[in-house]
Amino acid sequence: MSRIGTSLQSVLIREISKNRTEISDLSRQLSSGKVATSYGGLGSDRSMALALRAEKSQIEGFRDTISLAQTRVKVMDAVVGQMRTQGTEMRSQLLVAGFEVLGNGQTQTQVQARSRLAEAVDLLNTDVAGRQLFAGAKTDETPVRPPDELLDGAGSMAGFRQIMDERRQADIGADGKGRLVTSASGPANVTLSEDAASPFGFKLASARSELTGATLTEPAGSPSSLSVDFAAPLPDDGQKLYITLDMPDGTQTELALTARTSGELKEGEFLVGADGAATATSFEDALSTLLIKEADTTLRPASMQAAADDFFVSGSAAAQRVDGPPFDSATGLRDASATDTVDWYRGDKSATPARESSLARVGENRLVPYGARADETPFSSMIKQFAIMSSATFDQDNVNDSDRYSEMRDRVSGNLGDSVRDKSIDRIVGELAIAQNSLGEADKSFEAKDNMLTNFLSDIETTDLNTTAAKLLSMQTQLQASYQVTSMLSKLSLTNFL
Repeated sequence: MSRIGTSLQSVLIREISKNRTEISDLSRQLSSGKVATSYGGLGSDRSMALALRAEKSQIEGFRDTISLAQTRVKVMDAVVGQMRTQGTEMRSQLLVAGFEVLGNGQTQTQVQARSRLAEAVDLLNTDVAGRQLFAGAKTDETPVRPPDELLDGAGSMAGFRQIMDERRQADIGADGKGRLVTSASGPANVTLSEDAASPFGFKLASARSELTGATLTEPAGSPSSLSVDFAAPLPDDGQKLYITLDMPDGTQTELALTARTSGELKEGEFLVGADGAATATSFEDALSTLLIKEADTTLRPASMQAAADDFFVSGSAAAQRVDGPPFDSATGLRDASATDTVDWYRGDKSATPARESSLARVGENRLVPYGARADETPFSSMIKQFAIMSSATFDQDNVNDSDRYSEMRDRVSGNLGDSVRDKSIDRIVGELAIAQNSLGEADKSFEAKDNMLTNFLSDIETTDLNTTAAKLLSMQTQLQASYQVTSMLSKLSLTNFL
């Protein structure tokens, strides 16, 4: 009987030990809410839990990327909106700007344009956590040079003002006639010719005549020329001859020369003399004077625009400079070098579309493009116009400068308006909005998937507290019973049995 009691007691002790272990584990589950403290404790569900955890980790990485990209796009959208505002406000100012030159040779509107240039440069040099947002794929260096370097150069490198002045000389020419030459091939004949086959100065586009007795030969040849031959009957008073000229910025201007039979001559008027020769002489004088005036007031602002196009180039194109000196008789442009000309944009210059220069990976096979470059046309166009306004100088007492200022102002205003009218700025805003929407949709998708995975993991790793509590209570009851039986067995003996 003693051996039987001892054997039963050993079994009960093992059972008690097992129950205590289970109670301890259930107590841990009840306090932590977790089925096990390690993946090994999950048994056959271990592999599934590991796979789900790995997928959740990947989703977390994608969502981190999305969050960072969303922050960048929000900042970029704000910058583009501010650039648009800068252009619109500058254009509004120009529409009402008067010609009152300050002590520095510029108007108040020009001074404000210089401030806008500085702000535009700062906006395009915006970074988030050290990453440049408008440099394309080259994100570690500010893309746009400081305004002082843009305008005045750096060291031995020329800035925009020097390029603009060289271009002015090449377009206006040594005699101020816009690289056109007046001459006579006969006593009653006047010829107007381009001085060379070059990209500079006025170009003869067309001509038409109302002049009685005058034979007009329209522009032809290279370099192009036209001629007017006067013969009886001579022109009547008030009759006109028109010459249309192309200018370096792609615009045109028209000269009108008016015949007068008597009286004091005004600008653009010539005197019909006693014969064709006298009339031709007066016509040539009037034409020369008109060319000088038109070159100073209209051609110079067009030359500024051409210089800006030469200097503020985009992509991999090289800036252009007049191939001189001498500049006033130059016949071509040359590529600027890295040692003689400031490179205004130092960002990514690849042929990759700007938006694709930065990509956010938001899935195994999904990329969202959201890049931008400061040399994109809507941005560079504003920089050009602000630079032109910032660089030109005027003299209040110069008889031509008021007209020249008006011509410059109208061109700058028109070019600033182009980016608004053709919606080029708005297209960038729209493309960034598409990127923002794509990022948001991807994040929502990952959030839903992450919630689903969390539920799956919860089913595997998290214990049901009610079930665990019931099991714990049951095990505690069993343990108590085992203790009682063990206690009874420990008192069992032959004496007690008898």
